[in-house]
Amino acid sequence: MYLRRSSTRFLECAIHLCVTHMTLQEVADLLEKEAAQLRHFG
Repeated sequence: MYLRRSSTRFLECAIHLCVTHMTLQEVADLLEKEAAQLRHFG
C-alpha cells in the first residue's frame, strides 16, 4: 500500500515537472525508472 501511494505521489510530481521544467524525454526516463522499481518490488 505504501509503495502504491508513493508511486502516485511520484507520478503527480513527474507530471507537474513535465508541465513546468522538464522535457518529455526527461520525464519519460523518470517514469521508466519508476516502472522498473514497481516491477521489481510490486
